[in-house]
Amino acid sequence: MTQEQQILKYLEENTSINFAESWRMGVFRLSTVNHRLRKDEHNINTTQNTINGKSVTFYKLIKGATK
Repeated sequence: MTQEQQILKYLEENTSINFAESWRMGVFRLSTVNHRLRKDEHNINTTQNTINGKSVTFYKLIKGATK
């Protein structure tokens, strides 16, 4: 399974993914993988939240929507 397939499957089964979750899956360049998924017409939303004083980026698949 490619990294893109792993992340897409995770996004389809969960609300969102962040860097820490992708590391547990062995995906170390999450932004690059999401860039490739967007090029393949997947609509992925990016948000940033502050958790314990640190900025954390979350990626969410918008289901049923394409670019």
